[in-house]
Amino acid sequence: MNRRRHARTKKRISCALLSGGRRYSGVVIDCSPQGLFVQTSAKLAPGTIVEVELGVSTREEPLLMQARVARQKLVPPELRSVAQGGLGLQIDLPPQAYLEFYAELTRTELPTGAKVETPSEPSKPATSTKPTKLEKLRRLHKVAPPATSKLRYRVRLAQIASSRSRTIDVQCSTLNEAETAALETVGDGWKVIKIEPA
Repeated sequence: MNRRRHARTKKRISCALLSGGRRYSGVVIDCSPQGLFVQTSAKLAPGTIVEVELGVSTREEPLLMQARVARQKLVPPELRSVAQGGLGLQIDLPPQAYLEFYAELTRTELPTGAKVETPSEPSKPATSTKPTKLEKLRRLHKVAPPATSKLRYRVRLAQIASSRSRTIDVQCSTLNEAETAALETVGDGWKVIKIEPA
């Protein structure tokens, strides 16, 4: 049950985070269609809305989008010379430009010799009915309910092999989505024990 909605792709991408009139530099360590982990010195509380500016080499202008801080990874002072903390960001409404960038990014990660249809190629007779990764992402976000139809759920979680517990609020369309979103927000090592409308 403790699974992310999307597999993460490891890729280092320079970025900047803008929040409260301040600009923080960072590096994306991994990403998915609806999330990023950014290595940064910024200390932003979960739930904070940030503007993300990605330095994408294939674009003349930076790719801009809005995200929400899902979790904060803190590193003890004595380890900061060898490791840096960061922020897990959730992208509730990923822009089309980001989805296309992610599809292109994962295409370059395929093993040598793998073939993927490219949207820019001239139309040819179809040789396969299997949709490309980009088409799957487009379909996923076209059928997603608009943000106004989402409900707020209060999710109670317990840490596995520990007595720690916490409660978070998420906005989703169904109980199953709320459970998945909560688990993605807190990261590995947690389980859902109760979900109710907030």
